[in-house]
Amino acid sequence: MDWLLGSGGSILVLVLYFTATMFIGLVAWRYFPQSDPEGYILGGRGMGWFVAAFTLMATQYSALTFLGFPGTMYRTGLGGYVAIMGMYVGVSALYWMLFAARTWKLGRAFGHMTPAETFAHFYGQKWVGYVLAAMLIATLIPYIQAQIMGISYLLQVATGDLLSFQLGTTLVYSLMIFYVFMGGLRAVAWTDTMQGLLLLGGVGVGALLVSYAAAGGPVATFTKLLESQPELLTLPGPGNAWPWAYLLSWVIPVGLGWPMQPQMWLKMHIPRSVTYIRLWPLWVTISFPVVMGAAFLTGMTGQVVQPGLTEREATDTVMITLLLEYFPPIVGGLVAAAGLAAMMSTVSSQIHSVGASVARDFLAQLFPDQEPRQQVWFARLAVIVVGFVGLYLSLTQPALLTTLGVFSAAWAAQAVPAAVGALAGWRWPTSWGAVAGPAGGTLVLFWIGLGFPQQQWQGLYAGLWALLVNLILFVSVSLLTPGSRPARDTVDAYRRVGW
Repeated sequence: MDWLLGSGGSILVLVLYFTATMFIGLVAWRYFPQSDPEGYILGGRGMGWFVAAFTLMATQYSALTFLGFPGTMYRTGLGGYVAIMGMYVGVSALYWMLFAARTWKLGRAFGHMTPAETFAHFYGQKWVGYVLAAMLIATLIPYIQAQIMGISYLLQVATGDLLSFQLGTTLVYSLMIFYVFMGGLRAVAWTDTMQGLLLLGGVGVGALLVSYAAAGGPVATFTKLLESQPELLTLPGPGNAWPWAYLLSWVIPVGLGWPMQPQMWLKMHIPRSVTYIRLWPLWVTISFPVVMGAAFLTGMTGQVVQPGLTEREATDTVMITLLLEYFPPIVGGLVAAAGLAAMMSTVSSQIHSVGASVARDFLAQLFPDQEPRQQVWFARLAVIVVGFVGLYLSLTQPALLTTLGVFSAAWAAQAVPAAVGALAGWRWPTSWGAVAGPAGGTLVLFWIGLGFPQQQWQGLYAGLWALLVNLILFVSVSLLTPGSRPARDTVDAYRRVGW
């Protein structure tokens, strides 16, 4: 009993959680054979509304939700909440409202699975698909790194340093590889559903428990902040952290980037009905304010109880640290399991989507005579390779979780002009414009993002500068290369599909 009330209780909860995820992966493999690409990559395009909704939610909620965003709000206050809500509800949800159902319909009509397949088909050039697929795969590497780092931080704190950063990373990564490798999209979606339910309960309950135990509840928390650090509850916040120009320049590219990432694009193809897709923006609008409100409450409670934290690990792990300080470890283990649910659901979808892209966008094009079972095995091997790249980076190049995740999204946003041109069925964009825009935007993003303080220039976030350059190149190069426009038959076929 003493062991359960000590660190053993937290460890036991985590072991049970890991066992459940592995069991789900085995069931998906055993009862739904992954013998063809559509089954392994999209679950046969037959997911019901409940699983489809929760796999979307769990894939969106990640290490940023449980660790990075509370840490950001701890450091920057209300501005962090406004920026993150604007990004998700104001931009990402709007994109899905406009284009999610369209993406689903085009996938059904033409057999598309990955974003690059849509691009290559519409613009009529395989090399367009190769270039954009390579860029979108690369954008996921820093995000996978962020997830693996978050998992390691959480395990290290939740187990009282029993699992080191390196050991925790390796163990959890191996588990994710197992169920993604074996069960494909069904394993990912089913574990996402379990993890999404756990996440909603764990993040919300965890935030309230921390607030009441450490600071007397949400009302007392914000009352104390108004007296001691009122700048945390105003814009632009402490140290001019979120001036309006910077906030808007951050919200737009980051919010556009999430829907472009391969794992989110794949999720637009998996529901059996287009009605489920049309409800996605509503689901995002309802759920995100609640979850992000819990993250904000956590960050502000941390400021009341432990002000002045500056180290990366201290701010990013504030929720689990306070839980373990004020509650028995078994409670911390339950909330830590919710945090792991957020991270593992995202990284499993990411490595699955990269495997799908490698198999469909490169190997299937280079070797068109492959058997379906061969494509599945190539996808599985790609899952292992990209996961190890992310694992290596997380162990050798640590950074702020929010910085990594946001940069990844801003980079993925460079595919937006080419994607909108294809999804809308415009005749005037060309294959050269579809590649020149993302290439120029990527160069600008890295130039400002890596070369200027706080990834901004002239008070604007690097991602917006990159997107502006991208748009200019996309339009101008398309106008200068009319000979590489999409075939009229293709444009007509896209338009007949409808919205």
